[in-house]
Order: sequence, then C-alpha cells, then structure tokens
Amino acid sequence: MRNTRLFTAALAAAALCALGATAQQVATVSQRSRVFSPRAVTVAQGDTVVFVNDDGELLHHVYSDDPRFAFDTGEQPAGVQRPVRFTTRGVFDIRCGIHPRMLVQVTVR
Repeated sequence: MRNTRLFTAALAAAALCALGATAQQVATVSQRSRVFSPRAVTVAQGDTVVFVNDDGELLHHVYSDDPRFAFDTGEQPAGVQRPVRFTTRGVFDIRCGIHPRMLVQVTVR
C-alpha cells in the first residue's frame, strides 16, 4: 500500500513537471513586404517568439541589440523560421539588419 502511494505521488510529480515544461507559449511574427506582422506582441517571460520569413525571395536578419536581451538570428532566407526564447522581462525593439525600417516591439512580462 505504501509503495502504491509513493508510486502515485511520483507519477503526479512527474506529470506536474511535464505540464510545467509544456506551459511555455509560442507567438509567431511574420515578415512580409518588409514589415513585421503583428508589429507588437506580448509574451510571458520564458515564452518563444518564432520569426517566420514569409517574404518570397527576400532575405531577412532579425536581431536585438538591447543590452538586457541581445540576440541575432543571422541571415534568414524565405520560408525559414527562427525561434527566439525571451528569458528577460522588458520591452524590446526587434529589427531586421537588412531592412532597417522593419520594427516589432516585443513586451515580455
């Protein structure tokens, strides 16, 4: 009986850990016609934003040079997706290194 309870408790703990691991959300930002869409997105700390190049033959290059959360996806050919996990809270201006007028604001709560 005691072993059954321990086993049940262990299963419940494992299920809670698994739920915590999958609780992360994913937001998608498209790059099309040299514009990010949507132009602003809000996510929770630890969530992932996937940047998708939907821009035909155009190359993109998503980055943030904010010292609180800097990243660089490198060149992103058409059709390619680049996930970025936002681990720091704040408001971040994300740009395209090839098309400097492109801007999306990511708010991390």
